[in-house]
Amino acid sequence: RWINPIFEISAMSDGELAMLDPHPLQSMVRSELMATHRQRALVNVVNLVGVDLNGAIASAWMRSPLKYVCGLGPIK
Repeated sequence: RWINPIFEISAMSDGELAMLDPHPLQSMVRSELMATHRQRALVNVVNLVGVDLNGAIASAWMRSPLKYVCGLGPIK
């Protein structure tokens, strides 16, 4: 299995994503606002890169970004 950051990050729960600390000043932003922008960024990146639907059907670990695809998942 090859490692793809989009698959790995989209498979994380909200609590795990909140623990990521990409910038030292991140703690100054409200957690609700950070979660909203994090989801928006994931939707934008997944839709920009795309998801291989045949691969997602064949392999369970490739299904995690499907919830961020516009029109397929609960997050739009």
